Amino acid sequence: MFATPSERFMFGDSGVCAKNQKFGQATSIAEFFADQPIDGILGMAFTSLAVDSITPPFITASPQLDHPYFTVWFTHKGAAEDVVGGMFTYGGLDAVHCSPTTTWIPLSSATYFQFTINGVSAGSYSSTEKSEVISDTGTSLIAGPSGPIGGIAKALGGKYNSGEELWYVDCKAQVPNVTYTISGNKYDLTQSTMIVPSGEGNTCILAIFEFGGGGFGPSWILGDPFIRQYCNTYDVGAKRIGEESIAGSRWNPLEARWSHPELMTPTAAPQVVIYHALARSLVANRGAARSCARSRRRDRSGPFPKPSVVGARHN
Repeated sequence: MFATPSERFMFGDSGVCAKNQKFGQATSIAEFFADQPIDGILGMAFTSLAVDSITPPFITASPQLDHPYFTVWFTHKGAAEDVVGGMFTYGGLDAVHCSPTTTWIPLSSATYFQFTINGVSAGSYSSTEKSEVISDTGTSLIAGPSGPIGGIAKALGGKYNSGEELWYVDCKAQVPNVTYTISGNKYDLTQSTMIVPSGEGNTCILAIFEFGGGGFGPSWILGDPFIRQYCNTYDVGAKRIGEESIAGSRWNPLEARWSHPELMTPTAAPQVVIYHALARSLVANRGAARSCARSRRRDRSGPFPKPSVVGARHN
């Protein structure tokens, strides 16, 4: 179906539209998505990664914005229903939830949002090996090579469950920080980030799993736990990623309708802020974490297989 002047791809109710946007219809989906309350996947990376080199919606719409980037903030909510789980800010930084200081990291590949880390450590474990990583909002845990993941898990006192392909730890365990070195800066993932409730008593999940890329693509996926610790800004224009500390306040976007109406109402200004109230947190769901780990493990050609599509159409 071809677009008419009244049909647009809109980012929420923001008023920012990608006109005549092409999209692909999937003929099959991964097992992981079968029970998830979603209707599709909105790719936010680069054209070079897109099926049939179709321009992604955010890149199509970016000329309407103040800046060609978006910022993601996630909360620590656990497996909760009908709560605010985070916020996407299109066209600017998140001045409410994230610190005003952004450390920009150049991308090593403008396909995924891919960059280089210079090492990782946790307690008695340390590695200074350079590795390629990507930041991905669609991966519930942190994925990495078996060697470093095993070293981190051991340092954190984790016990491996081969049937579920996950590491477990006592929920009350005191664990050291997991620290990534990126462009000379240290990024700590604290205990509250690394220990995830499983929903089964005092047994928790370590927020890591083994990922094998088969020698292709990045070695690590810095998924939702990393983004809950640090706001991430994805710049498609300058081909870089920004890291910001989470601000001290835990402001509730739903309350902003009354206390900060200017942030909730679209205006003529190009910068648009959109709030997403997530139905639940997948990272705290044992089944979702297990499915995520297995689906990533099965794909040996890289972290994200391209979906099968039936042509490209206009929306």
